[in-house]
Amino acid sequence: MRWQSMFVLALAAAGCATGSQTLQTEHYVLTHPEYWKVKKTGTKDGEPTVVLIQQYGAAVIDEGAGAMTASKAQNYDAYTADVEVRLYTWAEVPEEGNPTDEVSRRLVDDPELKLRRAGVISDNPPECGIYPKKYIIFGAQETPVDLISRPGWRTILVGAHSGPTLVGVVARVELEPDMERACHNLANMRVQLQNLLDLLQPNTAPPVKPATTASVTPPAAPGKP
Repeated sequence: MRWQSMFVLALAAAGCATGSQTLQTEHYVLTHPEYWKVKKTGTKDGEPTVVLIQQYGAAVIDEGAGAMTASKAQNYDAYTADVEVRLYTWAEVPEEGNPTDEVSRRLVDDPELKLRRAGVISDNPPECGIYPKKYIIFGAQETPVDLISRPGWRTILVGAHSGPTLVGVVARVELEPDMERACHNLANMRVQLQNLLDLLQPNTAPPVKPATTASVTPPAAPGKP
C-alpha cells in the first residue's frame, strides 16, 4: 500500500539525513535513526528499554483508512502521535510454546502497561478496514496480540525467541477519540513497529568477562623461611 511505502521511504531518508545510533544490550542490538529517542535502557530481565519514535520530516498518509480529504499541507501529519516501543528480555527461557503468549503472561500485571484494562481487538469487522498483520522478528513471522483500552492506549504486543532468550516488544500509541485520526496513528504504528523489528538483531558478541587481578604472594618476613 502507498502509505506503507511512504513511511519506509521517510524512515530511510531520515536515516541518511540524521545518521544513526546503536543501542547494545546483553541480548540484542538496535541500530536506529538518530531522531528516535531512547528514554530508558533496561539493565536486567523484565526491565524495559523504552524507545520513542517521533514524527520526522514531511511524511504523509494521503491514501487509505487514515487519509485526509484536504490538501497534503493540511493533513493529519501534523498530528501523528509518537509511538512508544518497549523492549523486554528474559534469559534462559526454553523455546517452547507461543512466545507472544509467554510475553503476555509475564507482562499482564505490569503497573505501567495496565494490560488487564485492555480488550483484545476483534477482526470482524476489521479495525479501520484493515485486518491485523503479522510481524517479522529475528527472521520468523509472529502473530501479535492487538489490544485497546478506552480511554488509554492502542497496543500491539509480540514475542519471539532468540536462542534461550525470550524477547518481548510492546508498541503503543495514545488512543484518539477521533476515529480517522486513530486509524492514521494505527497505520503509522504498524509500519514503525516493523521498521524497528527490522533493525533489531540478536547480540551475538561473546559476553565481556570482568577483569581479574593476579594474586601476589607477600614476601616472607625477614629471618623466616
